[in-house]
Amino acid sequence: MQQYVNQNNFRKYVNFLLTRFKIAFFTSKEYKSNLYSHILSDLVIITTYMIFFKIVLGLIGDNLNWIYFDFWIYFLLLGIAAKSMYNFTLRKFSKILLKGDFNIVQLQPINRFLNSVTQQITGHGMITTFNFVIILIISIIYKSNLYTFTNIILATLFFIFGTIYFYIYINFFESFAFFFKNIEQTVRFANNQINYINEFYTPKVFENTKLKDFFFLLPSGLYGYLTVEILKGNYFLSLHYLYYAIVIFVIFCVSIALLWKFGLKKYEAFG
Repeated sequence: MQQYVNQNNFRKYVNFLLTRFKIAFFTSKEYKSNLYSHILSDLVIITTYMIFFKIVLGLIGDNLNWIYFDFWIYFLLLGIAAKSMYNFTLRKFSKILLKGDFNIVQLQPINRFLNSVTQQITGHGMITTFNFVIILIISIIYKSNLYTFTNIILATLFFIFGTIYFYIYINFFESFAFFFKNIEQTVRFANNQINYINEFYTPKVFENTKLKDFFFLLPSGLYGYLTVEILKGNYFLSLHYLYYAIVIFVIFCVSIALLWKFGLKKYEAFG
């Protein structure tokens, strides 16, 4: 009986997510000018970064031991993680709580965390992520002589873990909105400053500092730099940090569960 209930709940959550994606996709299709403008802006961004990484290669390419194509793959990985992140995080959650919009979520017959996390699924985010994934696949096929099939599979699995780690990382900070007003500054600092600095300079730049472990274990260190290293066949560093990343991931998940457990009680009492 319990197994049947669990299967039913799982099916309900899957259908809920599929419905969210369908609504976002069909909404995007209705406004075709917006759809085309998003695709055009993606092309402009991609072209800009191609030039940017050409410059970066001349500055730190020797230090990283990367070729230009490695930078290109790195950029696409960052793009997929960043664009997909907006679909699975509690964006501006403190404002939602302060405005009382969370009351609507309270009344809906679905897990409140899942409901809140997927509120921001948009057609733009889906299409942009899809564009980056397609370009990444084409790029790897085009340069298939650079990477072995085994490395591609391992890098894909590592990247998926790193991206989910990124979602949890953001949601961890956003969940403190139950207890602190205007937590957005902290979230912006954790993502826009710390994580993005790590994206642009890569953890390799901080390798000889006391903070090297911190930068390697940031989300961008996992879904960016270390994923490219696996793709190139350099496993040692990635496997070394994977163990610690899993431990931190579990801590984040447990912390989010506790923050929501006590946060919901507080919100229902005073919200």
